[in-house]
Amino acid sequence: MPHVSRNSGIAVITLDQFHKGVTTFRKAPDQEQRAAIDTAYNNGLFIVAGPGSGKTTCLTLRVLKMILVDGVAPSGVIATTFTKKAAEELRSRILGWGFNLIDALKADAGIPRKIRDRVAEIDINQVWTGTLDSLCEQILRDHRVPGEQPPVLADEFVSKTLMMRKGLLDGRKDQEPDLSTLLADLWGGTWGLHAAKKGELLTSLWERRHQDLVDWPNWVQSAPSGQLQARLLIDSALSGYAAELQKRNIVDFATVEYSVLERLQAGRLQPWLEGLRVILVDEYQDTNLLQEKIYFQIAKAVKGALTVVGDDDQSLYRFRGATVDLFRDFEKRYQKQFKAAPAKVYLSKNYR
Repeated sequence: MPHVSRNSGIAVITLDQFHKGVTTFRKAPDQEQRAAIDTAYNNGLFIVAGPGSGKTTCLTLRVLKMILVDGVAPSGVIATTFTKKAAEELRSRILGWGFNLIDALKADAGIPRKIRDRVAEIDINQVWTGTLDSLCEQILRDHRVPGEQPPVLADEFVSKTLMMRKGLLDGRKDQEPDLSTLLADLWGGTWGLHAAKKGELLTSLWERRHQDLVDWPNWVQSAPSGQLQARLLIDSALSGYAAELQKRNIVDFATVEYSVLERLQAGRLQPWLEGLRVILVDEYQDTNLLQEKIYFQIAKAVKGALTVVGDDDQSLYRFRGATVDLFRDFEKRYQKQFKAAPAKVYLSKNYR
């Protein structure tokens, strides 16, 4: 993720030239889609997308419009989505359509030669696309203090194994009846938990502790009557797991994002932030509180130039840690943070 200055973009073509170029390789966006694509790049934008309404089309063309019309450097664009498959699809479309559009613009005799030459210099490959955890992993790897070793991202099997060995089985916490009772209560009164299931529940607690930004000391100490010992055991188990991660220089999916938030809040990523201009987030309905904090911290650095896209089908709020209210209340949360209301666009036409 190279460092760039805020002024390294090249404003090259008009909005009309952009949309004319788009129609050389695909149909023109509809009125709703165009409203989303054409919104000023430095505005907050909240896109509420119905099923089959072309949200990936909007996101792709908005990225390309920012680069070709607004002069945003490709390396100053971050576009995230929720799954690796979706991220690969988004990147493929940005690159494919980007190259088609650049070819169309270079061939347009109505555009001055000097402008066409500048279009040819634009490297769409420098747009960053991926999941938030892959972005955070790259940040931790690329932005270290001198002498600091890059962390290793543990896969799910390694995380579960360490939670069992260093969290649950160390000190035989798995045999503590208070711990078993509390874990059962937290997950719907499932009795007779075996050790592996207890380890899974501890892992879920660890993840939610980070994803929901839980005030952990307060959660432990504010235990109702009869639960303090069990909460102390949970705290001990999670502390043992955390110590082992640190000892091995490992991060898991919860701590990789949490570590980046800590660095953002401490001002340790300023050189990286200075190269950014815009951030776009797809599948915002699957965002948890930790991730929103990261997005808003980045958006602060780009003066609120945050675009989010979410599906209004509530049945899609299905992934662990996702908080429906973050999507529903995005406008209010954005306005509170940036003292301005984001633009809002509904995509309602189903093209499937």
